[in-house]
Amino acid sequence: MSPEYLASIASIKLAPSSSFLTSTAGEHHTLTKTNFSLVAEPGAIADLAGMEKRQVIIIGIEAHVCVLQSAIGLLENGFEVYLGSDAIGSRSSSHVDDAIRRAEVNDWVLCEGMRCYVLI
Repeated sequence: MSPEYLASIASIKLAPSSSFLTSTAGEHHTLTKTNFSLVAEPGAIADLAGMEKRQVIIIGIEAHVCVLQSAIGLLENGFEVYLGSDAIGSRSSSHVDDAIRRAEVNDWVLCEGMRCYVLI
């Protein structure tokens, strides 16, 4: 099984990650972030680099902010980013559509369900 990295926004601002996610993620690193982008968190890039994987599948909420900012930062740091297009969300469906459009315009790899699973 490939390593997972579970990042969530500080629960003081929003609700914590669901217990379902944290209990089923298996062996993983966790990070409570205070920035929109995972990359802006101290040590995050070093943690990911230490896993010796260059491919990252991103799923999550607030597609137009946290997901996109993290994807952009990871790409800028040399990671291959795969956006789980059926596993991102936002308070507004238009935000998800905007995020997917931005990914398509920039030639990011979009993956869904089983295609994401095959990548890991």
